[in-house]
Amino acid sequence: MRADGYEFEYRELIGVSHDEIREELSRAHIALNQFYGFSTAVFGMEALAARCAVLMSADGTIEKDLQAGANEAWLVTKNFEVYEKLKSLLDHPERIEPLARRGEEWAFENGSRSRAGALLNRILDSVVDGTYVPRAIVTEAAQSSSGAPS
Repeated sequence: MRADGYEFEYRELIGVSHDEIREELSRAHIALNQFYGFSTAVFGMEALAARCAVLMSADGTIEKDLQAGANEAWLVTKNFEVYEKLKSLLDHPERIEPLARRGEEWAFENGSRSRAGALLNRILDSVVDGTYVPRAIVTEAAQSSSGAPS
């Protein structure tokens, strides 16, 4: 993206302390989360709560356990769409703050232990008792076998 004339600072946060992550998120405008999963994960929730515009592959149309409004809280981005969607935000910076605000609101409404705890307990219990079947993987496999686009 720098080769295309965009000026920005990119920081990859791997193997750093939680304090450093919080510090970086407090300075960031945009955060890039995982692009191969269907849920938000911890970093995604922290980035949302820090009022960053977040790009990630979590998708409420695939992962039905995500609470309402998930797809409006961040920019749903597949791994091959990162460049295009990040460029779109950089080309239209007026979209960053409203997206970040929606994400922050969603995180505080849905990311607390009292809101997400019961769901998380059900998922963990099903993993332990061997009944867990990831819906996203089942959905993707069903689409692949039917010839539907994934």
